[in-house]
Amino acid sequence: MNHCGAGRVTIEKLEKLDDPVPYTGTHYPIRHDTFVNLAKDRLAKGGFEIELEEYSLLQVNEGKPVDNLFGLIKLKSETDDGTGKIVGLRNSGSMHFRAQLGCGGHVIVCDNLVFSAQIIVGRKHTKHIHRDLPGQMTSAVHQLGEEFRKQTARQDIYKRTSITEETAHHIMMRTMALDKPQGIPPSKLDDWRNEYLKPRHEEFETGKAWGLQNAFTEIAKDWNFPTMQNRTEGLIHVMDNVLDFKNQYEDIQLYREVCGNN
Repeated sequence: MNHCGAGRVTIEKLEKLDDPVPYTGTHYPIRHDTFVNLAKDRLAKGGFEIELEEYSLLQVNEGKPVDNLFGLIKLKSETDDGTGKIVGLRNSGSMHFRAQLGCGGHVIVCDNLVFSAQIIVGRKHTKHIHRDLPGQMTSAVHQLGEEFRKQTARQDIYKRTSITEETAHHIMMRTMALDKPQGIPPSKLDDWRNEYLKPRHEEFETGKAWGLQNAFTEIAKDWNFPTMQNRTEGLIHVMDNVLDFKNQYEDIQLYREVCGNN
C-alpha cells in the first residue's frame, strides 16, 4: 500500500489520532488502534506469539481524504523452513471496507507474501460493532490454526509435486481467465513464464508447483497490497483445483489421525 500513497505508522501514532468521524447516522467507525489491539489480544489468547508488526495509514486517495489502515503481523514459527505465518489486518474509518482479518504466508527466500485464505472475519462499521467484533475476532483466531495447517500442507504438496510445461501453461491460462479482481492481466504472463523458466532463486526450481507459485508471487511484488492479495488468492484457488489439493489434504489429515502427528 505504501506504493499507493500510504505511509508506515506506529501503534503509538495510531493511539494519538483523533476519533474517526461518522460519515452517516448509521456509520460507527472503530478506532484503528482499538481494532489492532483487539486482534493482538485475541491472537495472544489463541496461543500465537507475535514476532513483528507493521502498519500503514492511507489518508489521501486520488486527492480525497480517506482513513484506511493496513497491517501485517508476523507470527513466530515453530519451524525453520524459510517460511512464516502472516496475519493481515485492514480497517477503514471512511467506509471503504469492513474491519477485516485474514491470514497468509511469508516466503523468506524472496521476501514475498501468499494470502491463501479468504478474509475470515469482517464486520461492517454499524451499530454494536464494539459489542460484536470481539466475539467475531475470537472465532476468527480459532480458525487461524486450521488455515495455517492447510497452508503448511499446501506448501509441502506444492514442493513435492512435479508439473509438466503443459500443466504450468494450463494454470497460467486459467489464472488469467479469472474474473476481476482475481484474474491477472495478460501483460504479466510473459514475466510470470520467464520467472518460472529461469527463477532468480534456486530454491524455486522449474518443473515444480512450488516454483510456479513463487514465480507468480515474485511478479506480484509490483502490485499494491489488495491487488496482490486478490490475485494470489485466485492463483491458489486454480492451483488447488488442478493439483487436487483438497483430497491430498484430507489424506494427510487421515494419516495423522491413524498414525499420530509425527
